[in-house]
Formats: sequence, structure tokens, C-alpha cells
Amino acid sequence: MPFRKGESGTNRHARRHAMNLQRESEVRRDCQALGLTLQIKNQGHHWCFSHGTFLAEWWPSSAKLVINKPWENGIHCHDHPAMHRAMRG
Repeated sequence: MPFRKGESGTNRHARRHAMNLQRESEVRRDCQALGLTLQIKNQGHHWCFSHGTFLAEWWPSSAKLVINKPWENGIHCHDHPAMHRAMRG
């Protein structure tokens, strides 16, 4: 997701949210290929990826990814390709 110099945080978060929602079907295909279950909550602001005891939670608008709940160790991921790379580790 390209950086836009001078863009307000509010506009940047709204743009991230909208762009990632537009790619929901692609994300679902990726999840199916990886054996992950995807739940999208709160009108697309909270995405949950799970498999067995694995849980990754992503907030696209703030670009935060948390894997297995150590909230203090969030990973900055602007879009789903970056998020999938981080989950693969």
C-alpha cells in the first residue's frame, strides 16, 4: 500500500480499510490454500485467521497484526500480502 505524503491518519486508515476489503475474495482464496479459517468482524475492521491453536488477528486500518495474542508484540502490516508473509514467519 503506497505511502501518501501529507495524508491524514484518518484518511490513511480509511484507505487501508477500503483497499483490503476490496481484496476479501483473494484473501479467502489464500486462506483456503494455507488451511486457515478467516472471520471478518466489526464491518471489516478486525480479521481473524485460525487453524487449530494458531490465531492471528489483523486490524487493516491500523496495520496491526498480532499472532497468538502477545498484544505488545504487534507486527506492522499494511496489506494482506505483508500480513501473510508475517504469518508464515
